[in-house]
Formats: sequence, C-alpha cells, structure tokens
Amino acid sequence: MNNPNSVASWLSALTEETGSAIAANQELVWLITHVLGKPITPDSIQQLTTAQCTAIGELVSARCDEHTPLQYLLGTVPFLELTLTVRRPTLIPRQETEEWCQWLIKTIIAHQGRDAHLRILDLCTGSGCIALALAHAFPKSVVVGSDVSMAALALAEENRMRNDLANCHFEYSNLFSAFGGQTFDLIVSNPPYISENEYASLDPSVARFEDRAALVAADDGLAFYAAIAQQAGAFLSAS
Repeated sequence: MNNPNSVASWLSALTEETGSAIAANQELVWLITHVLGKPITPDSIQQLTTAQCTAIGELVSARCDEHTPLQYLLGTVPFLELTLTVRRPTLIPRQETEEWCQWLIKTIIAHQGRDAHLRILDLCTGSGCIALALAHAFPKSVVVGSDVSMAALALAEENRMRNDLANCHFEYSNLFSAFGGQTFDLIVSNPPYISENEYASLDPSVARFEDRAALVAADDGLAFYAAIAQQAGAFLSAS
C-alpha cells in the first residue's frame, strides 16, 4: 500500500508542532519504527498497512493535537548506555541531565577509576536515570535512589530490573528523612527547580503531562537546593 498523502500529512503536522522539518522527519521515523517494531526502510514505508497507518496517525495526533511528549508515546528513552522506560507523570530524563551525568562519571573515573567503591545517594531520583547510570558506570559501588513519589519509585525499580543493575536500590524518602545514621561518599540530585511563575509559562507538553510536584519548588525554585545544601553535610562521609 502506498501512503504518500498520509506521510505528507504527518510530516506537515509534526513540522508545525516541532517548528523544524528536520525534527519532524526524525520524529516520524521514530513513530513509524515504534509501530513497526523494527527499523524502517523505503519499502516498509510504501507497504504500510491500513492498521499501521491508523496507529501512526493516532500517535501523530496525540503528539500534535494533545502535545503529548514524544518520549511518552515511544515509552522508552536512551540515557547514556541504558534504555529507560518512561511513563507519565514521572519526569522524562532531559538531555542536560544526561550531559551532566556523563561529566560526573568522567570526573569520578579521573580521580578513582572504574573500580571505585563508593556509596552514592541520589535524591529526587524520578525515573532513576542518574542513580542507574552511576550504578552502571561503577559496578563496585552501591547506589541508593530516593523519592516521595511512589509512581516514580515503581518506575525506577522497573528500570533497575530492565537494565539488570543489582548494585542499586530505591527507597521512599523525603530528602534525607529515611537515612538517619547513614553516610555517603557522594550525594547527587536533580530536584524540583521551577518557580510558580515559570510553571505558568511552561510548554503544554510539560505542564499537561509531567508531575507538577517534581517540577515546582518554593522560594523561586530554590527551596530544595537550599534544604539539600543545609542538610547534606550530616550525611557525607569524612573520607
């Protein structure tokens, strides 16, 4: 079955949504690949069935009419060397977080090597992306991720099992509340950081789908940073 009109329509809608023909083409490739369950070829585009076209059209509609984040439609995202499941309302791992995590891993390797024996705490873990990336990079270390969202903790554990990382586990904790008497060599966090005013102007693809509590913080977005800075010293090891 040849679908030139459908493909053109999908690309037009995605271009309007993304603001870029290049981005629209890439998103359409990902969506078609998702529906087919395998990499696409020129022949597979020409041979799309009616059912497949319907499924792709529904995804494009969700993306463009409802502003559903692409990652939620695909269900997974790559994060460094891992593949992570993503599911609303837990925050989607950002590229900036991935880049920061990559920098952190390189910094630790430069000082202690891949065989570092560290106890690492990841506060506000969300999908578990930071905790799991560190656990993967440093298999002789122990990584603990914490969150107050049970949905996030369930997803993080799902991602731990998906990536087979036995040196990481997740706990319910309001920042340091569950860790009395424990110390860690490294404490990391990507906490809520958006002010109320900033939240009001967020793109619908964020505001409608991702957990508000994981985005917004009091004191112009700085409340969690202040709390972590004030409390972290008591939970850091002396070494």
